[in-house]
Amino acid sequence: MHVYPRFAMSPLPSQRVAHDLAARLRDAYWAMHRLADSHLERHDITADQFVLLAALADEDGLAQPELCRRTSSNPSAMPALLGRLETRGFIVREQYAADHRARCVKLTPHGRHAFAELWAYSEPFRALLVADFTPREAETLAALLARVPEAMRRAAAVID
Repeated sequence: MHVYPRFAMSPLPSQRVAHDLAARLRDAYWAMHRLADSHLERHDITADQFVLLAALADEDGLAQPELCRRTSSNPSAMPALLGRLETRGFIVREQYAADHRARCVKLTPHGRHAFAELWAYSEPFRALLVADFTPREAETLAALLARVPEAMRRAAAVID
């Protein structure tokens, strides 16, 4: 974990805790992301692409902005990510009849089959992700982490 002395020495406990939380979230995310990328590399897919396929498997036919929102993806990275999935025949992007500028992203049958295989292949990864927690701890952690994005949206409104 990264340690920044000026924050570690802060007289305000809330600042130390907030900084520690931010550093731990970042470390946890990148450790998980690197391992997921390494695990999925055997199937020539990235963790970011897997997340998009998972979102579309949950609800097919999403607009690109909605897909960005649901996957917490960077909108500027989305065209390249989708382009790679489209090249492999996993997705199609179709224009909406009512708005020709908007694109609807859908899994192809090939993409749905590939995702099913990837989901099964990635089960050991998901098992390892929660292996150090009791089921209750894992549920609590998931519930606490689910609150972070909303807290950041509220903070953005105050900071801006």
